Amino acid sequence: MKTYLPKVNLDQRKWHVIDANGAVLGRVAAQVADILRGKNKPVFTPHLDAGDFVVVVNAEKVRVTGKKETDKTYMSYSGWRGGEKYRTVAQIRARRPEDLIHHIGEDTLVGWAWAPGYGRAPAPGTQKEAGALVEAWVKIGAICPAN
Repeated sequence: MKTYLPKVNLDQRKWHVIDANGAVLGRVAAQVADILRGKNKPVFTPHLDAGDFVVVVNAEKVRVTGKKETDKTYMSYSGWRGGEKYRTVAQIRARRPEDLIHHIGEDTLVGWAWAPGYGRAPAPGTQKEAGALVEAWVKIGAICPAN
């Protein structure tokens, strides 16, 4: 008996829109990671890149639980000595709320062979940036809203 190996057809990849309005950050990240890897498809194979595209809207309205708004920190490193920067969720949300979704999306994909330099990482945005564009895509059928 031969092992079934699905063919990856890049033309049949779908666009998924995830509304992060009031959603918990970790749950949105898990949903984004599953769609990016293709785990929501019946032909999921771990070593193939069969995932779909994801657009996250209302990134500024994502919710965190507990005291994570002030206590959870994210570190970035410039590569220079003393170049570490620590920012809380509140600071990131005030400056660029879409970075919360992007950072957590990358963290969720760690350990996956396709993750480094993953060009289809979540495309987060604020409602102002993505609203009209997403509505137009849904109307023409280019985007299938995720459940």
